[in-house]
Amino acid sequence: MEEEHRLVVLVVGEGQSEALSATESLAQADMEVIQANSAEAARQRIRQQPPDGVLIDAQLRGVDGFETCAAIRAMPAGGLLPIIMVTAADDLKSIERSYRAGATDFVTSPINVPLLPHRMRHILRASATKREAYSLRGLLKRILDSVPVRVFWKDLRLRYLGCNRAFAEDAGFASSRQVVGLTDAALPWAAQAELFEREQREVIRTSRPRLGYEHSRVCDNGEHIDAQTNTVPLRGEHGRVIGVLGTYEDITARKKAEAEIRFLAQRDTVTGLPNRALFEDRLSHAMDNADRNKRLLGLMFIDLDHFKRVNDSLGHHRGDELLIRAAERLKRCVRRNDTVARLGGDEFTVIVEMLERVEHCTAVAGKILQAFQKPFRLDGQAVSATASIGITVYPLSAESSHELLRCADTAMYRAKEAGRNRYRFYSADMDASTLLRIETERTLQRALELNQFELWYQPQYDMGTEELVGFEALLRWNHPDRGVLLPEQFLKLLEETDLIMPVGEWALRTACRQAAAWIDQGREPVRVAVNLSSRQVNDPDLVDTVTAALEDAHLEPSHLELEITENCLVQDIQGVGAILETLKGMGVKIALDDFGTGYHSLDFLKHFALDTLKIDRYFIDGLPDDADDIAITTAIIALGRNLGLRVVAEGVESGAQLAHLRAQGCDSVQGFLMSRPQPVQDIWPTGDFGRSG
Repeated sequence: MEEEHRLVVLVVGEGQSEALSATESLAQADMEVIQANSAEAARQRIRQQPPDGVLIDAQLRGVDGFETCAAIRAMPAGGLLPIIMVTAADDLKSIERSYRAGATDFVTSPINVPLLPHRMRHILRASATKREAYSLRGLLKRILDSVPVRVFWKDLRLRYLGCNRAFAEDAGFASSRQVVGLTDAALPWAAQAELFEREQREVIRTSRPRLGYEHSRVCDNGEHIDAQTNTVPLRGEHGRVIGVLGTYEDITARKKAEAEIRFLAQRDTVTGLPNRALFEDRLSHAMDNADRNKRLLGLMFIDLDHFKRVNDSLGHHRGDELLIRAAERLKRCVRRNDTVARLGGDEFTVIVEMLERVEHCTAVAGKILQAFQKPFRLDGQAVSATASIGITVYPLSAESSHELLRCADTAMYRAKEAGRNRYRFYSADMDASTLLRIETERTLQRALELNQFELWYQPQYDMGTEELVGFEALLRWNHPDRGVLLPEQFLKLLEETDLIMPVGEWALRTACRQAAAWIDQGREPVRVAVNLSSRQVNDPDLVDTVTAALEDAHLEPSHLELEITENCLVQDIQGVGAILETLKGMGVKIALDDFGTGYHSLDFLKHFALDTLKIDRYFIDGLPDDADDIAITTAIIALGRNLGLRVVAEGVESGAQLAHLRAQGCDSVQGFLMSRPQPVQDIWPTGDFGRSG
């Protein structure tokens, strides 16, 4: 059983006062008695250690007992301290003064000493309960005032009985006491008072809470505050409803954040236009609207012409700026209720709603083409970018949103094939080759994502030693339905899209890693040749890309050879020359592929840092009988020898061709005679020199 607290009583009196005469009886009742003979001494004692109660003789000299009581009551520690005054038995005036001074109770003189401890204990315990109640009330108030949620409670007439600090501040008051007795009609949201009170009356009527109710509060200054309110019945004794208790939370910031998240989820991050998800939703609604109103709907698929050149030559920052400017022009060409969206890359769509005639689409398309005739200003530089537009009409061309988009996409490709910078309407007789091309391009993207590309390797042999000296890495597409495809079946599409860059970089990294893996397996180091596209060669970041591939594979630069063609060099001779010079300085070998098939071959030998000439198989096919092929191959081999370049003959398929090339002093050969291109798992051993592998 918990030990009872020993009560401490401060007795304030002097000389033979009645209060002091009672100390012995209090001590005998197991109370601790502390004495003070003046008001100042009493206050000092209380500051040091507050007692459980105070007994004061009213007849103190100097500062009398009443003033002493008032002074103690004014102390921070004396606010709820029980104070008992000793007054004359028939002195009603003194009793009245005691209460006015803040006394809790009084005892009359002469004191009934035997009963005093019992009465004192009762008064102190009652006061302790009161102090505890006040303390709990204060704690509850502090808790309510500390929470950010607004809390309020009302009576049955919906007048405020109280609120916490946050609620009062929202209402424009300095204290919650100022809200008591008011109704919502007197608060800043008076315009919505009827709405709020109707909800609260329903809670009172049904005795059921209303939780999670969201609404917008409109203040006197016109500011809108999004709020979430919870209202429950306020119950008194025996569970009777005596009003409502409610909370509301300002969720303006949260609602704004949610709106921003929804916006970002449905908007293109570059242009701010609707993205594919929002486009599909609006297209579905537009089709329903067309059905209800028996109108037509036009869908345009727009692709910027030669956008990739802007990205490659000016950088992605300028490319993004072009997309933004293009989006602005497109929006100016349509009505407010039409939708302009960006699906990705340089692809836009326009939904033209509520058409009465198909010809209206023609007018919009013409307006768009006209808008794109004027060059775009990108950081002060004029850049031309026209558009190709495919148009389809619902429900004439298709009955589903998916088919409608496919038809517009198909028509756009037909516009590009017709020369770009024009529009074409979809028609059912569009040939299968166009549809196959579209499907192939889409499948290429999936092929990269699903790792369907492979590198096959064809050996190169030294003509003098007949030893393996290198491999050419050749791209293959392991198509899930059509089998292994050669580059001529898909390379052109890769070059016309952004995919040539990631696929080219993948091939470079893969070849470097394979060359390093062969060395790690104990194979004799050989050179691996990788073909570069025109886009790659003219990429200002090519040196960084090659460096990263070599470092990633831990491969020496001398084990890598980059094969380029004349087409790669004609766009920017000076810029490409500087790039090749840097790569050659690193130790990377540079080969000019298909030598002799272009118009600038000899001129390129003068301007570019090369290591190898590769004779195109076109000049090998006629050997050793065709006089022209003999003359050309002999001249190329002699030219390479005089310039200190290694000469490699491609496409060697017969022993007679091999013998002729050896006689002319060709350095290396590759072709079906020695080995066909093989996947990496089949390349070792490569077969005997001079026999089909």
